[in-house]
Amino acid sequence: RATEEGAMVVLVGFSSLGAEESVEDSLERARGATESLADVLARIGISREQQKILVVGPFIPMENPDRQGDRVEVTVISR
Repeated sequence: RATEEGAMVVLVGFSSLGAEESVEDSLERARGATESLADVLARIGISREQQKILVVGPFIPMENPDRQGDRVEVTVISR
């Protein structure tokens, strides 16, 4: 689906805030992981123009225990 015309791939970077870590450092870790995944996707044929990167770091807590901690979530939006 990501390779369909008009599809957008949304990458959302999350991070946990470490005990001795600043919010800025946590956001930077999330940004780095998200950018790395964006590079991988670009190499396999999903252009940067198709990608939208959102870095939320520790600002959006999730109640689901399977969706905690450092991660990048990928959503494909097709029209």
